[in-house]
Amino acid sequence: MARTAPVVALALFCCIAEAQTLQLSQTSLSFSGYSGGDAADPQSIIITSSTPAQVRFRVTSPGRPWLRFKPSTGTTPARISVSVDPSDLAAASYEETIQIADVSTTSAAPIAVPIRLDVEERTAQLDVVPNFLKMDGRDTTDTLFVRNAGGGGRIPFTVAVVGGASWIESITPMRGIAAPNAPVPVRITVSTDGLETGVYRAVLRFTSLFGTEDVPVGLVLGGPSPVIKTLPHGFQFDLREGTDTALSPRVTIFNKGRGMLAWTADVVEGGDLIKLVAASGLSTPSAPSFLKFAIENDGLDAGSYYVLLRITSPQARNSPAYLPIVLNVQGKDIPPRPDLSPAGLFFVAVSGQPPPPAQTVEVHAPTRQPIPFIASGSTDDDLDWLPFRAVTGLTSSSRPGQTTVSVNHAGLAPGVYSGEIVYAFSKTAVSAARVTLVVLPAGAQPASTKRRSAEACVPTRLALTQSDLVSNFSIPSGWPAPLTVRLSDDCGAPVTDGQVVLSYSNGDPAQVMSLSDPENGSYSATWVPARDGTSVSITARAASPNLPLVVAQLTGSVAPNRVPILFDNSTVNQFSGVKGLALAPGTMVTIQGSGLASAAAVPNVLPLLTNVNGTRVLVGGVEAPLYAVSEEQIRAQIPMELAPNRQYQVLVTANGAYTVPDSITLVAAQPGLQLGEEARVVAQHSDTSMVSRGAPAARGETITFFLVGMGVTEPLVRSGSTVPAGTMAKAVAQPSVTIDGKPAEVIFAGLTPGSVGLYQIRLRVPADAGQGDLIVSISQGEAQSNPGVLPVR
Repeated sequence: MARTAPVVALALFCCIAEAQTLQLSQTSLSFSGYSGGDAADPQSIIITSSTPAQVRFRVTSPGRPWLRFKPSTGTTPARISVSVDPSDLAAASYEETIQIADVSTTSAAPIAVPIRLDVEERTAQLDVVPNFLKMDGRDTTDTLFVRNAGGGGRIPFTVAVVGGASWIESITPMRGIAAPNAPVPVRITVSTDGLETGVYRAVLRFTSLFGTEDVPVGLVLGGPSPVIKTLPHGFQFDLREGTDTALSPRVTIFNKGRGMLAWTADVVEGGDLIKLVAASGLSTPSAPSFLKFAIENDGLDAGSYYVLLRITSPQARNSPAYLPIVLNVQGKDIPPRPDLSPAGLFFVAVSGQPPPPAQTVEVHAPTRQPIPFIASGSTDDDLDWLPFRAVTGLTSSSRPGQTTVSVNHAGLAPGVYSGEIVYAFSKTAVSAARVTLVVLPAGAQPASTKRRSAEACVPTRLALTQSDLVSNFSIPSGWPAPLTVRLSDDCGAPVTDGQVVLSYSNGDPAQVMSLSDPENGSYSATWVPARDGTSVSITARAASPNLPLVVAQLTGSVAPNRVPILFDNSTVNQFSGVKGLALAPGTMVTIQGSGLASAAAVPNVLPLLTNVNGTRVLVGGVEAPLYAVSEEQIRAQIPMELAPNRQYQVLVTANGAYTVPDSITLVAAQPGLQLGEEARVVAQHSDTSMVSRGAPAARGETITFFLVGMGVTEPLVRSGSTVPAGTMAKAVAQPSVTIDGKPAEVIFAGLTPGSVGLYQIRLRVPADAGQGDLIVSISQGEAQSNPGVLPVR
């Protein structure tokens, strides 16, 4: 089953007392949860042996219904997943113990692992993931998951579109009940028939007795041009000082628009660290192409190195696209961890037929000197269908180790079975690959490349298998981690109409995965962990029409790492602050993240600088002028030179380190009105004194509002610059203003003299307006500003 070398196993683990051969990564576990709430995220115990021989073990407990673990038996090395379910428990503290015993001897007492569960009373809390949807003209369906993030049991809810949006064709279901451990998938279907090219936005309102949550939905309809999409959105590689690598990574270049995407790639930074192998290609909407590169790390000292790739296409409406790569070169004294390829295996068998062909897992290590590994398999159900025992071998950077994995489905009923193979370099350097086995009924014909669905088999459930990030992962925060799962049904056929959403126990925002390979039902995303944690769970929830929801989890750790991180959908209009809202050229924006600058700075230099203490912002490949920088926020101007009705990437670099890019959509105008306390409009009387409740505007008076995001002016004012003296830079798209529903006369609308990116509207308050706090509405074409109130007497 592998290139075995039993003698090398002597170096795997240091010795402890002879009476106890089992070693555990955790000797106690603590959980918390809510009465009537969901199960807590699972935690793992890694079991290894202090001897060269692999050891059989058994796990037992008193059988409390709230405590679960898998597997209950196996061979070292192994990973025990422990979970607790407080849904039927009253608020209190519960304690139990699981016993882990070496079954090959009676001289060593079982190891007792105390388990503590603290259950609190908490009211129900409506939670919808993800909390924002981005769709384009080719994505006509998406799914949100509604759950109770608190306690108290079942939570009924309803869904409605706020203000109406005719392009949202259906919401299924529009009402439901989220029960403990049973989130409800809500499928959103849009129709683009009759819609013109542009940007559309709607808000879905989820309402329950325990709260309301609004989820924005953005729809971008481009013209016939192609759109670049890369998967993954970035890489990070763990390398070793003085050691080269045999990795041959590739990037999938998708065309998410129309027509032919002809692209080329070049290295913006770090050209001495990688070599492009395939630097151009053609992608159609149905056939992606691939960018391939080789890592050249021989001779690098320990440290972090950044590479920035640029993918360009003259036809694409979101060109250029950027791809950051991090080479994390570790010192020779840092123990390596097994890097598995793939990190998950998928088998399809037919009852009464021979087993399916064996598959291979490669074990990579960033070392020139061969090091030993040991591996063992187990099944979640403790059935013996994964005959993978006592495997040892050698691996190095030039010659990865290989293990051959087979399954034996004899005697198994049709269904979906899950297991795991654990690989270890030492008692702390452990990784795990998940294994899924789908058994079809006798006489069924599995799906193939020519036949997308199985014959003589009716699907009843879904199956999820990860294939990128390993179980028991250990990654740094702030660097990109590609994630891929394979979604199939229990007939072994790939599911291409599913929706997969990832959520993270460390508080990172949920992500929607994209279909990356229809041939095998692969869905992909790139996770950039923003928060560290010693125990972090990734929960993948998948839904498909007419099949029940399926949930899979990965557990691992995220290490602290001081690098710049750009939060999703964090580039917003400075005055409106609405996430996901389209922006206009010249807009003053705030950009949220962490580690975005080494120190806070407000340069107060005109024209605005594009580099402040090593912090830069690229928008669509153009350096953005910067008003101010700090560790958690950047104030910048969207370059005026960028064209509207296109999508662009935002990328932040701080002290030579790059963030994973986020995307924004530009339109000709999207005004944001400056508001003060209680949503009152910031306005000036004609003598420049401020309008307030104590000094309200008068009917018929000329006053001035202040805005951002009103778009291009005539004459055009360059990014980062003020309006030239004696010039009136008038907004090309003139606004309409109503106060108390009455049209106001606009005297001037354009850039404010002496400022950068700040617009003003000078207007006359309608003589027939009412009195008190009156509603102000501003529009430029179809674009509406954020609403405000104006005190009028």
